Amino acid sequence: MTKNEFLRELEEVFLLNSGTIKESDTLDDLGVDSTGMLELIALLATKLEVKIDIDTVLKIRTVEDVVHMVGDKLS
Repeated sequence: MTKNEFLRELEEVFLLNSGTIKESDTLDDLGVDSTGMLELIALLATKLEVKIDIDTVLKIRTVEDVVHMVGDKLS
């Protein structure tokens, strides 16, 4: 999966219009709540086979944080 494909997946998970998400966006700015975070964890587990612990989840503040976390899984 490319980084752009991953960003499109995030838009779907967070119910955003296509092409609106930027790496500099904070999850708060995007309106991501606890349910959105659970959906993010599910996306990472199913699409990229990335498992993250609760401490890591609590540190995620921006889309860029997510991209860096899964960077080696993106082509």
